[in-house]
Amino acid sequence: MRTWKKVNDGKKCAFLKHIGCSQHRNGITFEENLINQARHIENIILKQNKAQILKNHLQLQASIDTVRWLTFQACALQGHDETPNSKNRGNFLQLLKLLASYNDEDANVILENALYNSKYTSGDIQKEILSIIANKVRKHIRSEVGD
Repeated sequence: MRTWKKVNDGKKCAFLKHIGCSQHRNGITFEENLINQARHIENIILKQNKAQILKNHLQLQASIDTVRWLTFQACALQGHDETPNSKNRGNFLQLLKLLASYNDEDANVILENALYNSKYTSGDIQKEILSIIANKVRKHIRSEVGD
């Protein structure tokens, strides 16, 4: 009984020629990647998404803490000139900058290090956070006073 490698004495065997071609090597690589679940595209995307979610959570938490602290201190949130070149960018941005200076984890994801579309520093975001805090305060007052 002969194996496929010995067809035509192994010299002109189509299978042996196929093994040496790039299509076969690519196919083997694809098969190995499919079997190796750690390298599977869904797992890679899931890991990236989890990392981005954690960064977004940290950014949002820093913004919430900043709005809450400034609100309880009765300070204005926004300044006159919030451009990056300004010496005083407003209380909100300056406090975020201060928080970043004390914590490397925060510094790596907020303000200039954040992705452009997920800084959580716009006036609309500040107002929405403030609105949520106000609703919680109202709800707490109503629960103390009663109906």
